[in-house]
Amino acid sequence: MKRALARVVLGVGVGLVAVAYAGWLLGLDLPRFVAQLSTARARESALNDVRASLVATPISALRCARQAPLTALAEPGAVWERHRHSLELNRPYTYDRSAYRIGNLRTGLAYQWGYQGPNKYTDAAFGVPTTFVALHPDWAQDPWVLLSDCTEPEQTS
Repeated sequence: MKRALARVVLGVGVGLVAVAYAGWLLGLDLPRFVAQLSTARARESALNDVRASLVATPISALRCARQAPLTALAEPGAVWERHRHSLELNRPYTYDRSAYRIGNLRTGLAYQWGYQGPNKYTDAAFGVPTTFVALHPDWAQDPWVLLSDCTEPEQTS
């Protein structure tokens, strides 16, 4: 085990030196390049979060075969920590991986938020965007449902 760990550390170290040397040969400012790349990814992630928070479809416009209750979960922690807000599928319901929306029964709106997968408590958890939480502080008190096997009617012009 110690040998394997030593090999991994050595491999990572050699790789970092190679990248740094290649950057020096090509005249790249690697710290600046990495910082720009990180900032671009963070900016893109934040924009996707805002978009997911604001784009909604009226539940009445959807045709969904099933509906199952979701429970809001907000883990304590600082804003900059990992994603901490989610909606979990209540047991004994299961998620069949079909097309879905997350419905808010109070507002009548449905959202396309990310599927986080199963965990030790539920078959399915869905992330609530941080922007949505900030814009809707009482979100966790609303009645939420998983609308599954959904289709949207064709738009006619």
